[in-house]
Amino acid sequence: MRLKPSWLAGLAAAISLAAQPAQAAGCPAKSTRFEDIVVALNKAPGCEKAQQKFEACRYEDSSGLTIDQELCRGATGPVLDACKYVASRIDELNAIVKKTCDAEAAKSPPEQCSAKSTQFDDIVAALHEAPSCDRAVKLFGACAFGASGDIGPGAVVEKKCEGDFLVGLSETQRHLYQREMRVCDRKYRNEQGTMYRSFTAFCRAEVAQRYSRRALTAAQPSRAR
Repeated sequence: MRLKPSWLAGLAAAISLAAQPAQAAGCPAKSTRFEDIVVALNKAPGCEKAQQKFEACRYEDSSGLTIDQELCRGATGPVLDACKYVASRIDELNAIVKKTCDAEAAKSPPEQCSAKSTQFDDIVAALHEAPSCDRAVKLFGACAFGASGDIGPGAVVEKKCEGDFLVGLSETQRHLYQREMRVCDRKYRNEQGTMYRSFTAFCRAEVAQRYSRRALTAAQPSRAR
């Protein structure tokens, strides 16, 4: 099946950029190709460095999703397949970063719930007062009900984290963020039991936390070198 010339030109230009040498903005990968970024991420000694490398190498830009925002909107056929493939690659890179961050978190001392009580309103109030996204996520984990009661506190955490990045997202980046949130919503929707509503709330909070960390890292370019 052949693409229309206009689509083909746009797609070729976007995909060709995926093989360009890594720019000198702190990206330690040999190039912005997926495989080279994977190698760099796997060498990251910790969560913060993994986040810095992911942001510095900016695979989402070199894929074409942010180079030409019109490319994937309303696309069909081979172009849509290419866009889905690029999105899946971004998910894989995010998964590597998350694995590194989860391993680091597992080594940390368990967080204590600092809310006045284990009542819903007190937990929500403590989350609102958290000084940062990361602190809110840790507090959320420490005070969790492990049931559907975590939906409300999880939404508070999302908003706390979104304050670090949401207004700065391009339209395409916003779509990608919403797509990751929908993945969380779908992940456990067919599972029975209120604990799966908690799993969904934590999944969404972790997505927002990743975006927050990337935004904060990007705002401090000197630390990414």
